[in-house]
Amino acid sequence: MVATYHLQDVLVVETLTESEYSNSIPGQYLDIVLARRTKAYFQASRELDQFLAMEHARLHQGVTAAAGMGSLYENLLEQIQGEADRRQCRDWLQARVTVRKAYVSHLRRCRHATWAREHATSCPNRFKGSLLKKHVELACIPLNLHLQTMHVAPQPSNLPPSNLYPHRISQLHDVCLYDTTTVGAFAAHVYEFKQGGVFSLRQEASKCSISGGSQSSSLFPTTWQYLSQVERRRCDLEWTVHTRLDVCVPQALAALATALTATLRRLVHQPLQFERLIQLGFVFHVESLLSTYGAELGMLEDMMEAMQTVGTFRILLVPHADNASDTQGQVVESVDLYTNVDDAVAGHRRHDHAKSDDT
Repeated sequence: MVATYHLQDVLVVETLTESEYSNSIPGQYLDIVLARRTKAYFQASRELDQFLAMEHARLHQGVTAAAGMGSLYENLLEQIQGEADRRQCRDWLQARVTVRKAYVSHLRRCRHATWAREHATSCPNRFKGSLLKKHVELACIPLNLHLQTMHVAPQPSNLPPSNLYPHRISQLHDVCLYDTTTVGAFAAHVYEFKQGGVFSLRQEASKCSISGGSQSSSLFPTTWQYLSQVERRRCDLEWTVHTRLDVCVPQALAALATALTATLRRLVHQPLQFERLIQLGFVFHVESLLSTYGAELGMLEDMMEAMQTVGTFRILLVPHADNASDTQGQVVESVDLYTNVDDAVAGHRRHDHAKSDDT
């Protein structure tokens, strides 16, 4: 979309384009998240198996000991007191495995849908409108992601209005470029906001940790901490936080990639400004029109936590070997996500799950 404005002696040509990273960045992020959540599913399965094995051993030992020790009343009383807690723990562990298994299957469908949009036969479908904000399989794709570029220059006297397009105005002298990335809130609309956003969920999980006295993120049945209802609640909240961030973070990363690449294209021919970017870093400044009422407060919480997570990422600029000497070529060859710096420097992923196709 192109629009032209004449403001006295100033010419403004505005372009609004869809981001080329709406699908590819969430797709790569899903590659990584899928491996992590699969690992969590396997861990939950092992913990359930270990718990059931220990229960079987306990019952066998209990029958043997009851035959020769203590009164029948004492044995029954002890059994009644612990049986309810152990039954609740077993049911929770079984449900936990079921939830994680279903979520891994869900991530696979999301990954397939995301890459299918990017690799569409006719042309990539890179725009996700507001009507699709609760689409389950497209939840990780940002809403209404656009790049707005304004070319501002003095009004030329020898250029007809019909020729005032970005590629023409960019050839004029004293042209200034202003890039703005517009996008919907980085929020998990698909999960709604009845419990608030990520911030509220983390606060509640933190209170459970304080009251339960647990600081471990990986619990095993040998500690018997799962017998605590508070501990089970904390684990459920942490899982909910992870699943919400799995939706919010790729939305933020896609917007970041869009804004960063637009800046690189603008500064690549300005050595001084480009050097400042390399030395000082890239400022990803985000403003929101959301209020602090109702569901919008939950959106703000999701967005805030997603931005904090994105702040932990590092940006590594690597010259492309094929285009290192081609100054007329494409400024940004590709934007890729890696789980460690070594893989990024080498330009390949050693983990099998991180592939940009769905075979």
